[in-house]
Amino acid sequence: MANVRSIALLLCETRIKESRKIAENREKLAKRRLNGYLRRRSLVSFVFFLLFTRQLFQYAPYLRRVWTKPRSQSFWEETCQGWCDRDWVENFRMSKGSFEYLCAELSPHIAKRDTNFRKAIEVRHRVAITLYWLADTARYRTIANLFGVGKSTVCTIVKQVCEVLVGILLSRYIYFPQNRQEVQDEIDGFRDRAGFPQVVAALDGCHVPIIAPLQSSEDYVNRKGFYAVTLQGLVDSNYGFVDIFVGWPAKVHDARVFRNSPLFSHCCARTFLPLDLSQVISGVRVPPLILGDSAYALTDWLMKPYTDRGNLTREQVNFNKILSMTRVVVENAYGRLKGRFRSIAKRLDLNVETACLVIGACCVLHNFCEVMGEDFNEEWLQGVQLHLGVFAADPNQAQNRNAEAIREAIKTSLM
Repeated sequence: MANVRSIALLLCETRIKESRKIAENREKLAKRRLNGYLRRRSLVSFVFFLLFTRQLFQYAPYLRRVWTKPRSQSFWEETCQGWCDRDWVENFRMSKGSFEYLCAELSPHIAKRDTNFRKAIEVRHRVAITLYWLADTARYRTIANLFGVGKSTVCTIVKQVCEVLVGILLSRYIYFPQNRQEVQDEIDGFRDRAGFPQVVAALDGCHVPIIAPLQSSEDYVNRKGFYAVTLQGLVDSNYGFVDIFVGWPAKVHDARVFRNSPLFSHCCARTFLPLDLSQVISGVRVPPLILGDSAYALTDWLMKPYTDRGNLTREQVNFNKILSMTRVVVENAYGRLKGRFRSIAKRLDLNVETACLVIGACCVLHNFCEVMGEDFNEEWLQGVQLHLGVFAADPNQAQNRNAEAIREAIKTSLM
């Protein structure tokens, strides 16, 4: 009897344990199902909330006031759109047709997408803000109020557009002559100005005023006593830049800036000054060359005037005069550049890096205007100071006998 009872008791305990285990498993399964249901319900609710919010903002635009301050854009949307081409040129330095063409080139790189909370500023609006800032001396606050955007937005847009102008469009509008025919066209263009032979381009530097840099500020003080960076430009016969080099402190001699620029290497390698276009003048073989002022070293590819110490001959004076008449194109180019874009004619209250970016963008836009045939209003030159680099000749410049012979031959041919 005792054995039967113990066996029955053991079976009973086993069944009780199995029943408890089954119950625990059922409870765990029920909890997992409940948690899964709650997660699915939470996800559905979140998706529904997002869709509802999207529809709400779509049909209730007044709620955007939470995200952006209401501003009037009547100047851009109404006043500017009613302007004639003369008004567009006066305010944006280009006609409406050229403006639309520029927007088409910049659009793939500066266009922004709308979000659920605010509408993106369109490409035309962005380009107009940038051109107005570059062409005028107005402050960010004034332009922000005119175009109906925030002051910080103006600053951001100007920098973004300038970055694209330099990064994308610079190589399209600023480049050396690409073939023999283009080089010959430049030689003919410069010869037609004053009769100086074999000139492909003219070289000079100018200073653009900036605010005092935080580091090494004394290096940026030029001979006139203000902070500036140097813009070195090589200009063709039609006032267009074929090469620019910007950023060196204004205290540095123009000749040193030139020697450290990529242009010097291109000239030494004759990238755009091919020897096969040389001409025999007064018995001397004269290759294509560029013109510079007295600050630069005389080489067989760079002609400079004779140093005037009061003892020049009549032929040398005539040579200097014709060279100056030919080289004046670079000074005119700087005048047109600073006249069109007054922002670089005054002091740029920007750090050196951003100032160089703005200067480069202005050079690109200058060439764009020249290519598009935009008129230049001489009144824009009022109050503009070119701040051309005025340096004495470097006393350490080595004498080049071949260059001296070339200069003498040209001097003889100009009489």
